[in-house]
Amino acid sequence: MKKIISKVKILFCSMLIVLFGGSCSTPDTLSEPSESTTDTNKKVDIKSVNINNVNNYLKDNPTAFLIDVRTEGEFVGGHLPSAKNITLHNIRNKISDLVSDKDKTIFLYCRSGNRSGSALNILKGLGYINAINIGGIISYRGKVEK
Repeated sequence: MKKIISKVKILFCSMLIVLFGGSCSTPDTLSEPSESTTDTNKKVDIKSVNINNVNNYLKDNPTAFLIDVRTEGEFVGGHLPSAKNITLHNIRNKISDLVSDKDKTIFLYCRSGNRSGSALNILKGLGYINAINIGGIISYRGKVEK
C-alpha cells in the first residue's frame, strides 16, 4: 500500500511540474511561438517584444503589423508610431482587410492591455497564429503620434 501511495505522489508531482513548471507565458499571450522567422529567415525572440521596444522590432521586420484596438477618438489622441487603428468592436470584420496572411506577425495594444487581450483571442480564433498582445499604451515611454 505504501508503494502505491508513493507512486501516486510521484505521478501527481510530475503532473504538476508538467502543467505549471514549463510555462512562462502570460495569460494574454496564449501559446505564442517563442521564435518567429521573418522573410529573411532571421530568428527573433517574439516573446521579448513589448510596448516599449516594438518599434525596434518593426524597423527590422517591416512585414509585421502594429494594431491599436482602442476607439478612434483614443487613437487620434495619441498612438504609437506606425500603428493602424482597428477597434476591438471591428477587429473580427476588418482584420483581413489589413492582414490577409494569417502567418504574419501582428502586435496588438490598447490603453491597458485588456482590449488587446480580447482582440488576441478573436484573432487566434480566426487562425492568426502570430498575434501578440504587447499591453497598454499607459506603459509606453516613447513619443506618440497624433
